Amino acid sequence: MKILYTTLLIFIFHLNVNAQFTVGSVQYSILNPESFTRLNPGWVLMERRSIRGSRLAAETGLDSLPDARGIFIRAMQAGRTDDNGEDIRSDARVNRAVGSYQKDKVIAHVHGTYGTEDSKAFEGTIHHNTTPKYITNVIRNKTEPTGDYETRPRNIALYLYIKIN
Repeated sequence: MKILYTTLLIFIFHLNVNAQFTVGSVQYSILNPESFTRLNPGWVLMERRSIRGSRLAAETGLDSLPDARGIFIRAMQAGRTDDNGEDIRSDARVNRAVGSYQKDKVIAHVHGTYGTEDSKAFEGTIHHNTTPKYITNVIRNKTEPTGDYETRPRNIALYLYIKIN
């Protein structure tokens, strides 16, 4: 009897949890896709897949889901401005669609190179009698690469699911 009661409570809990989410809601979980979808009907792993015939497709007009596996999630700008009232640069220049993918980018910036008179900081020598505004004909000069194969913050890997029905 105790097992039946516990099973019933778990079932009711899952009904209540599932009922609080609307179609299009997303949920992180440590449960693998087989366990999560078995316990939460109407939810699928947010991977590139067709959703034709689902309630989510009917509501949004989407034919397929974006593939969120291994991708950091970013909230839509939705008209937000920075503290000066200016559009936030990255999404302000594009008409970004919900679920759209953005590739890695590094904002434009410069690295200073420093040296002293007659130093070998550049290919060639800067003599003490010259104060050029720009150094021309500099070739084969570059900083050495540093870092790993990707830029990322500290993170924890979880599965991401979306309710489609």
